[in-house]
Amino acid sequence: EDLSTNRYNWLGDITRDDAPEGEINGPTNTEIFDDNYLARLNARYSLGNGHCLSLTVAPTFIVRSGENLLLRGTDFVDILKEKRELLNFINGIEYKWKPIDSELEFLAFGKSYTTDLLANVPNFDNFIIRRDVSENYFGYGGGIRWEFTKNWVVKSSYEYATRLPSADEFFGDG
Repeated sequence: EDLSTNRYNWLGDITRDDAPEGEINGPTNTEIFDDNYLARLNARYSLGNGHCLSLTVAPTFIVRSGENLLLRGTDFVDILKEKRELLNFINGIEYKWKPIDSELEFLAFGKSYTTDLLANVPNFDNFIIRRDVSENYFGYGGGIRWEFTKNWVVKSSYEYATRLPSADEFFGDG
């Protein structure tokens, strides 16, 4: 338990001994567990004459559980024991074309970013309410690749993408 009322400077000297106990919002002693499940599925289909279509599906599912050990045996609601789940889905489709007898290769792609959040959270009266949030974003991009020798390649690409928040960003770190 973090019950010290002392505050220290960089040299280790006590600068105050009347501060509130523990962390800023009181002492904490928590356990957090994340169960992470992820997959990546790829499929490619040749359309002939240097044309190719690819599909990628990449789901990530996170279940978070935990316990505030300082709340054991009390009547307080332990938010860490409440249900918290996060599903991120990133799907992409890509078209690639390499003209026959050419050193050039062209590609274009689109992506779908989906995040589904399910969490039980306390409101101001310490009652548990269910939060169910689903958001969808889109991205796209393209590129060109030039293989001017067997050992040298120049590539240029552009992507408009979305970064999905992590479990810590949604649920906090404790």
